[in-house]
Amino acid sequence: MPIPLAAPSMPDIKDTTQIDLTRHRWAGLPVDVQLVVTDASGQEGTSETVPFVLPEKLFLDPVARVAQEVRVTVLREPRDYAQQETNLSALRQDAINADAANRLNIAPPDIQKAALMLDSVTLMGERYMPNQAYYLTFKMAEGMLETAGTKEEAEAVDPLLWSLALKAEYGNAADALRRLELPAARWNRPCAMAPRKRKSAGGWKRSAMRPMSTLPPGWPKPWPMAARCRT
Repeated sequence: MPIPLAAPSMPDIKDTTQIDLTRHRWAGLPVDVQLVVTDASGQEGTSETVPFVLPEKLFLDPVARVAQEVRVTVLREPRDYAQQETNLSALRQDAINADAANRLNIAPPDIQKAALMLDSVTLMGERYMPNQAYYLTFKMAEGMLETAGTKEEAEAVDPLLWSLALKAEYGNAADALRRLELPAARWNRPCAMAPRKRKSAGGWKRSAMRPMSTLPPGWPKPWPMAARCRT
């Protein structure tokens, strides 16, 4: 993986570079890391090999976890598609080449597994998936795997499933803004007031009003004589 440098033309470079590898196909797996530096004349220098576990993004949403699991299953498949035999009988007029239509039969085992996972998760998914966009995205990815004839075509589901995982886990900008505004809206809601009793010469009687709940200790009040609560 190439690492960009701030000034590659300088003889001495001291720089700190951060690379996001959470989307890499080997994210979450132990790997051996070695730096290889090449100068303008083609000379190479290598560092020592260091064992390292690539960081991976943790998904908690069920839809996001399924999308990520299917995605890495496709990307980590090292085997290639099998060679499809030529069906000479399909060259006749009005003939149907069923073998060419069902390319999943010659796909590697993990790509077949990923297609089966998508077929299972979308079974009657239009009924129980709260967001129909998630269901349609899964069906689109399943169709891409079923019609793919090479590993490059099958790996085209990578950006689709990665975008789905991020959308299901974090939502869009509007969802993020709503999550930020919701706690403030709860604290800014006026509290319900309940009557308070005080003791007088004639006994206990209702007098002042008191808030049913107040802000946590240490929080400043927004304005004098006001109490706010969270529901």
